[in-house]
Parts: sequence; C-alpha cells; structure tokens
Amino acid sequence: MDTENINGVVIPKGTIIYEPRENLDMAIIGYKDGRLLYSYTLLVHAFMKMGFSHEEAMDWISYNILGLECNHGFPRTIDDEDFEEEGIDERFANLLP
Repeated sequence: MDTENINGVVIPKGTIIYEPRENLDMAIIGYKDGRLLYSYTLLVHAFMKMGFSHEEAMDWISYNILGLECNHGFPRTIDDEDFEEEGIDERFANLLP
C-alpha cells in the first residue's frame, strides 16, 4: 500500500486531505479509523497565515470543515483539550501556540 508521511503521520494513499495542502498540512496531527485528524487551533493559524482574521478563520472552519466530518472518510477536527483522549502524540501539543 502506498503511503505518505506528513508531520510524522503515515497516511495511506487515497485519504481525503484538505486543500490548499501547502497551508493546511501543518495542522495534521494524526490518522485514526481511516480518517485524518486536524488540530482546530493549528487550522485557525493556517487560515490566519493565508490572510484571514481570527474570527474569519473560525467562521470558515465552522461552515466549511466541521460540517463535513459526518461524511464517511472525511477528516476530523480535534480540539486541544481532546488530544489525550484521542491518543494524539504529545509532540503535537507542543506545536500549539
């Protein structure tokens, strides 16, 4: 099986990955149950690097990303306080601002 390594996370080929990857890959923190896991906080910062205000980034994520999570295979967004419960590697907690 072909895989890709992003931020130390091994991801099987065919996994749904949000675009633009050059900005949003920084928020990938895991892979579980056939889905990528993104850090909510790191997504906000990725969108802010693209020119969004903090509020605009949160609104965009809420409207365009969080609503997709119920679809099979789409990535999940993890809040910082849920890292331990989700088994997220501690090194990702150190990336958070």
